[in-house]
Amino acid sequence: MKNKNRLTANVLILASVMVVCFASATFAQSLPVQPTPEDLSVIQSSKKFTESYGIADWMGPLAPIALSPFFGLACLSGIATFGPEWLQHRSSMFGGSSMLNNQMLFWSMAILTIVTSLPRLSKVSKPIALAAEKLETYSVIIIMIAMRLFSGSETQGVESVTFAAPGILSAGIATMPLDLVIGLVTAINILVINGVKVFFEFIVWLSPIPTIDAIAEVANKMLSACLMAIYVWSPLIATVLNLLVLAACAMVFFWTQRRLAYYIDMIVCPIAAIVMGRWASWRYAENSEGKLAFLAKKWNGFPAYTRLRIRGSATDGWKVTRRAWWNRTEFSLPATSYNATPGLFGQHVCIGDDLVLMMLDDNPGTHADAPYVAKPLCN
Repeated sequence: MKNKNRLTANVLILASVMVVCFASATFAQSLPVQPTPEDLSVIQSSKKFTESYGIADWMGPLAPIALSPFFGLACLSGIATFGPEWLQHRSSMFGGSSMLNNQMLFWSMAILTIVTSLPRLSKVSKPIALAAEKLETYSVIIIMIAMRLFSGSETQGVESVTFAAPGILSAGIATMPLDLVIGLVTAINILVINGVKVFFEFIVWLSPIPTIDAIAEVANKMLSACLMAIYVWSPLIATVLNLLVLAACAMVFFWTQRRLAYYIDMIVCPIAAIVMGRWASWRYAENSEGKLAFLAKKWNGFPAYTRLRIRGSATDGWKVTRRAWWNRTEFSLPATSYNATPGLFGQHVCIGDDLVLMMLDDNPGTHADAPYVAKPLCN
């Protein structure tokens, strides 16, 4: 429970920083205090921020871009390049000096959209598209941030904004680079929404219905196009929808990522090792921390489907290790018997009274003389 609370706190702190960064400049002008010359500088900075960067113009299209990265950018570039003149004057994203107003960018994104969408139409080729999904997502994030940096260098807007209210400036609140804030918000927005979408795409791929993959891909493109149309009509409404979608995806993001890791390690990686050889088994093969396992139910504060490693025996005791991006946690369990039964993918192993693990029957692709190979828990 402690680790779960810590993770939730980190997410809430990050979300709070994002909200404060964007809301405090407007909030500063609403306080009934007499502004000092330093306060007036902050207010002027906020005005330049609103005029030069357009929060709604930037945040509005992030949801359709996250749902279909290359397709979303192709739509934006197509509107900026071939759209009506009145639309180019209404939004800074579509103006004549916008980097989106580029035929080379439009045709590049259109070609990439076709290349990355075709493999998603069938179950045979969809694993290739899913494997390249992260590359597509990171590429679009880099493109969006690069557009922000280059467009910012061509305007007379502010390079940084002091996020503080009048009367508080004397406390020494430091300035924060605006492009850094916008870049972080863009990356988080796209990663969270796209991460949840990839999980559901994976579930669709596992379903036995032959044409559902093509139906899901067409529906994804149609939803992205509808959200982009709403953005063209009203960037403010599109921003509100983006925030609602982001909030919904943030609530289930870690839930989906744990299950996605489970399906990849328990289904995809063993199949890949059979097809491509032992070198493809690195993700699930046994190592110095033990055999790969996933929690079948909540245990010791960790939610179900948490990825673990376990080593030991019924006579010597057990060591359970959980490694995350930012820390490593190890638990020592006393010597106790276990019970292994066949499960949906592999086996269910019960150790003691409350630890229930989902594990592979063995480690296919692992050398028999590897230094840390132990006998499978279930023979």
